Amino acid sequence: DGARVLFSLLDRHGYDILSVPAEGGTPEVLVATPSDERSPVMDRQGTLWFSSDADGIFNLYRLAAGGAAERVTNVTGGAFMPDVDATGRVVFARYDWDGYSLALLDDPQTVPPSEAYEPPAVLLKAHRPVPGPLAHLNAYDDSDLDGISAALLQTAADSGSVILDSVIRGADDDRPAELRPYNSTFTSFSFLPVLRLDRYVSRKRSRSDVRIRDRTRGETLLRNTKVGVYAGSREIMNGLTMFGGLLVAPASRAAESPADFLSPNSLLKLERDLFLQFELRRGLGLIDRRWAPQWSLELFNVRRNVDSGLSIEEFPCTACYPDTTLADLSYNLWEVDLAARSKVNRALLLEAGVRYSPYRVTTEQFFSRELGQTIPESSSRYFIGRSMRAKLYFEALEPHRHEDVIPEGLKVEATLERESGRLLDEFDVEDGILTPVYADDSVLRFTLDGRISRRIVKAPVPHGISARLRTSLILGSEVDDFYDDYVGGLTGARGYPFYALGGNRTAWMQAAYTFPLVARIDRQLGFLYADKLFARVYGDAVAAWSGAFPGMEGVRKDVGAELRLGLGSFYLLPTAVFVSGTYGLDRFDFQLDDGFLTPDGESSVEYGGGVQWHVGVLFGFDLF
Repeated sequence: DGARVLFSLLDRHGYDILSVPAEGGTPEVLVATPSDERSPVMDRQGTLWFSSDADGIFNLYRLAAGGAAERVTNVTGGAFMPDVDATGRVVFARYDWDGYSLALLDDPQTVPPSEAYEPPAVLLKAHRPVPGPLAHLNAYDDSDLDGISAALLQTAADSGSVILDSVIRGADDDRPAELRPYNSTFTSFSFLPVLRLDRYVSRKRSRSDVRIRDRTRGETLLRNTKVGVYAGSREIMNGLTMFGGLLVAPASRAAESPADFLSPNSLLKLERDLFLQFELRRGLGLIDRRWAPQWSLELFNVRRNVDSGLSIEEFPCTACYPDTTLADLSYNLWEVDLAARSKVNRALLLEAGVRYSPYRVTTEQFFSRELGQTIPESSSRYFIGRSMRAKLYFEALEPHRHEDVIPEGLKVEATLERESGRLLDEFDVEDGILTPVYADDSVLRFTLDGRISRRIVKAPVPHGISARLRTSLILGSEVDDFYDDYVGGLTGARGYPFYALGGNRTAWMQAAYTFPLVARIDRQLGFLYADKLFARVYGDAVAAWSGAFPGMEGVRKDVGAELRLGLGSFYLLPTAVFVSGTYGLDRFDFQLDDGFLTPDGESSVEYGGGVQWHVGVLFGFDLF
């Protein structure tokens, strides 16, 4: 009759059902048991309908005035949110193995206890005290915490803190509970072991020098294997997040004995991938929290060893022909990046950042036949980079059921970066000392990456089209190809390898059409839940150049298809699996720099005219 309001109240043991006068007043308890009762509704005859887990699984019950509760459903998943019409029919939400559905009880009847489903004991609530040292927590009374003053709440809001109960008392402790501002609390560190296989070391050494034998398959596998660990911790309110990892390649450097391998000097010369990331999301408290920037600090270190990477022309004797001496090289790359990000509105995010990049190359010791002596190890920096950037993120996407596979809307990233770089140009001998000579460059780069997509069919299952443009332009005169941008491979035109398409300036355009194959799979496979399978067909057009634009004859094209399998893993982790095959339509030769050869002894590499395959497992399908 509109005179009272029904509601569920969460207490220590679960939900109870109460009512309160519509104009306000003292609540009246209607159903309160050790079980969980929720979703109350009253029919026109005054019978209360609700959902309860009294038998271990949520089912619907009815309670007439002055009577006892009667069970009217017998489902094995769950029954919630009943609604009763004037004739007594009941519509409710039913949960089964494949998700929620709407169900109708045309003539509700009481389920006899003998016919009711008996759930396993593990699903039933114990309704008894928990033994052990924490048993007193079941009887903990926090009713004295209801006197939180408005001044205290305002102080907490101003400081950006959360008010929490800071005292847990024993059963015989009469001290009153305190309230205090929340202090940072961190989770314990999580450690994840990692095994990774790389592909940058091939079996073939060099067909141009018969003194170097090819690796066996076992040697190649060991050479490309990395082992390590990822570790992370976070502040439980997400104020600060820490994540890092270290991977090393145990077979990346020869050792004469276990002691030699385990020496600190040898361990530091193994190939490694090291990173540390810190994100501070609370701001510095200097300005309003909405505008306060979020900070990130990232540190990267990569070491790579190149066997026989340096060739030195020598003359062992006056009448001898020139000979080539080979020396091992190692590259040690460091990078530190500091960035601040702040939202302007719900669609726009701005970022400012600085980066410092010192790269070092080391020549391992080798024996010189010309000098008749061992040349000791030498090291020098071959690149010193400092950059500043401003970046804009804009995202206006419309949410819908299949937005992970077919996004709809506009997404743009625009970056302006200025980098001052000192790049190793050559070596001079000064007073008998090998001295590096650097070329100074100042590079101003503008990068724009945008994608627009929309659904052309919305119901019952969407089809979508999308267009994407990415361009990177070095503004000003041509600079060394060390600063080139690359747009091939997984994150670009997949019909060509990553380094096949590069230059001071690049432009990549893609058009794609996405359509469903199986819109609802709804199958559980162990820890995986299979959701849907879509397909995507696409075409790319790419230009990469330095100096003058090469014209349309320099544009490379490809076509491809991709399968997108949407999964969920371990109940809540989105898991996106994709497989793509892309055919490069244009064949072309890439000329290597002087002094560089392929393992087959060639001075150029041919790209295009074949299929490039890519397989990935990520949290989403969008790599941008």
